[in-house]
Amino acid sequence: MSRPDGGYVAGYVAPRSDAAVGVWSLREVAQAQRDGLWFSPDPLFSTVTLLLRGHGTNGSTTITDDSSSARSVTASGSAVISTTRAKWGSTSIFVPSGGSISLGASPPNLVGSGNFTIEAWIWNGAAGTLGQLDGNYISIGSGNIIGVFRASSGSGIANPSVNIPSRWVHGCMMRSGNVGYVFLDGTNIGAVAVGAGTNNWTASAFALSCSSGAGIYAQDIRVTPSARYSTAGFTPPLGGLPTR
Repeated sequence: MSRPDGGYVAGYVAPRSDAAVGVWSLREVAQAQRDGLWFSPDPLFSTVTLLLRGHGTNGSTTITDDSSSARSVTASGSAVISTTRAKWGSTSIFVPSGGSISLGASPPNLVGSGNFTIEAWIWNGAAGTLGQLDGNYISIGSGNIIGVFRASSGSGIANPSVNIPSRWVHGCMMRSGNVGYVFLDGTNIGAVAVGAGTNNWTASAFALSCSSGAGIYAQDIRVTPSARYSTAGFTPPLGGLPTR
């Protein structure tokens, strides 16, 4: 007799909210939420163009895209899945100095020319970038997160920054209309006018890269081609991101 998906049989499977509702104790639910195992559907998942949750085997160079696009991700410069730090569950993506994970040049349909949201949980021990350098990216500096929005000419037109502590933080940049926003842990830290009609993402790879320092840990890197959050601020995801 097969065991039902989501049923509790001596810890046989992890709790899921879409099966065996009412079986789990509040303590089990809370632990599953902290570990990113409690399922909560994402109403925008069908439009998500990249989802790198950082799950896998310690030391593996396989970085899986759990979006419906299932893009191929290249790990270089000793970038690996690591058990050293994790926001949810037990692993994250570790990118050391000189390393990167990337999608290759000109990933199709990643953002487009309209609204978008780029977000990730980041443990900052270095300087690096998340995004696309001829487009829009989060610059992760030693002690701060800086969002840089670029016009069609490629010139930087926004540079808000804020100091961040040595812990997991949620970094996000979002375009809504012709305004670009940068958020740290859901708090709006800067907003500027951005170029109309284009995000200029055509010539270089989308990547998480590290240029110096002790390395960058990241989980739940997600790209959505829409303005996912309120421009006034928002509560960051309270568990691992869903895959549907």
